[in-house]
Amino acid sequence: MNITLFIDTNILFVKHFYKFKQVNFIYNLKRLINDISVNNFPLTISIILPKIVVDELLQQQIESYNDKMKELNRFDFPNFEIIESVNYPNYLNEILTNELKQVDKPQTRTQIIEYSKNLKIDEIIERAIKKQPPFEGKEKDSDKGFKDVILWEMMVDYQKANKNTKTILCTNDQIFKTSFLIEEFTKRVSSTFKVVNWHKGNSDIIRLLGEILNKPTTLSIESQIIKGFEDLIYKSNLNSLFLDLKFTNPINQSIYFFKQLEIIEFNLISNIAQHEHKGDKGYYYFVVEIKIKYDFVDEVFLKSDIGDIISTSDFYEYEIIFNPKTNIYSIISYDSLEKTEFVNDGIELKKAANNV
Repeated sequence: MNITLFIDTNILFVKHFYKFKQVNFIYNLKRLINDISVNNFPLTISIILPKIVVDELLQQQIESYNDKMKELNRFDFPNFEIIESVNYPNYLNEILTNELKQVDKPQTRTQIIEYSKNLKIDEIIERAIKKQPPFEGKEKDSDKGFKDVILWEMMVDYQKANKNTKTILCTNDQIFKTSFLIEEFTKRVSSTFKVVNWHKGNSDIIRLLGEILNKPTTLSIESQIIKGFEDLIYKSNLNSLFLDLKFTNPINQSIYFFKQLEIIEFNLISNIAQHEHKGDKGYYYFVVEIKIKYDFVDEVFLKSDIGDIISTSDFYEYEIIFNPKTNIYSIISYDSLEKTEFVNDGIELKKAANNV
């Protein structure tokens, strides 16, 4: 039996671009490969990157690069000038081949597959008109999903050419779980496929591979660190950090008082790297972005639980160091919080003003 992971764009998506000398999505690919390799599965896992996925990921980085260059060119510096002599799309494509050669471990084989030669535009148009998945079929959005259709057709063609492989589609898009597509796949290739998602710290792909191969699994140290921090953030009593926070209503300048918060979104925005702290080289460093929603209430609500509530949300970036010996995550840079120590007991969040 062979196993193939078909990768969608949202699995390797990069939200923030900082290192323009390298292909940024490769780091996410390495994380996935590391999660696979630490389990020593008894066969090689094929990782397929459809050309449309690679093109989209590269285009996102190119657009970010162009935006950054445009912003820099607005300024006049006394000690250096911006020279735009690089054809950046060509540059990325040239280094992509080399970077892909370096990511694989003995347990994985990664390849880019080209666009299917069997794509028929008239069939795609008919599919869109009939609002068949992966077109969304929603009012005013019935033609949304063109890229997903191309991805779908590439996966079907790959399965036809590789009948002995078990295909797992790695995507965060729920449209691929519809019964319509499951039945279509079976009808067209006489086989089935699994759909699973993956992100930093998520173990669904690894768990599924373990189930298929009947083998216990684990995560790489990087994924364990992120999963531990994410679990802690969602479970900890973060409200205690914001008890003194107030909000001024811009309409009437009245004061609202903090009531509660909710974590809306969590993103890893840097590589996880080993870090030296106070002479100890056993720490790990990473940067996260957290979107927090706050609820504020007026004085009437404080006294009677009946009154006005105002909700607002914002993104915050935090530099984190993790000590695996003590299982403690520490914030070393922040927007407005005191220095804070996250103790990984999943219950509380303790303040430690001088811990870093």
